[in-house]
Amino acid sequence: MEHVQTTAFSGARDEFRLARTRQQLDELQGKLAAGQYDQAELDDVVHTLQKVLDSNRLSDRDRDMMSDDVSRLRDYRDHHADWARE
Repeated sequence: MEHVQTTAFSGARDEFRLARTRQQLDELQGKLAAGQYDQAELDDVVHTLQKVLDSNRLSDRDRDMMSDDVSRLRDYRDHHADWARE
C-alpha cells in the first residue's frame, strides 16, 4: 500500500481511498496478530482493496501485486478455520 500511495495517480479522492485502505489494513493486521478474526472487517478490507484496483491508475506490476494480495486475503477468509487447526 505504501508503494502504491506514492506511485498511483493522485487526486483528492484517490489519496483518501488509499489512506483509508491503508488504515483498514493496519487495523486488520493488528487484530489478526492479536488472534482476533473479524470476517466483516476482512470483507471490508477486501472490498476496499478491490475498489483501489478498479479505480486507480496503477502500473501493471502494482496492479498484479495488489491483485495477488486481494486473492490471498480472500483465500485466508475462505480457509482460515482450517489453517488455525494445523
